[in-house]
Amino acid sequence: MDVTTLQVMPLDLLECLYADDGYTCYDVEDLLRGCVGVELRTCRKSNSKRADEPHIDFL
Repeated sequence: MDVTTLQVMPLDLLECLYADDGYTCYDVEDLLRGCVGVELRTCRKSNSKRADEPHIDFL
């Protein structure tokens, strides 16, 4: 599964979706949050532009 799969996946029953660092696509992340209301929780790399808060990083 890649980022394009997230664009066609039925997400209407989800509140949060966890993914590894291969799914870091800020545009898709923003669209999911704004249009569908789904938080895409991606494991951030150390050089990420959007660092996670420590309690999220712990998860």
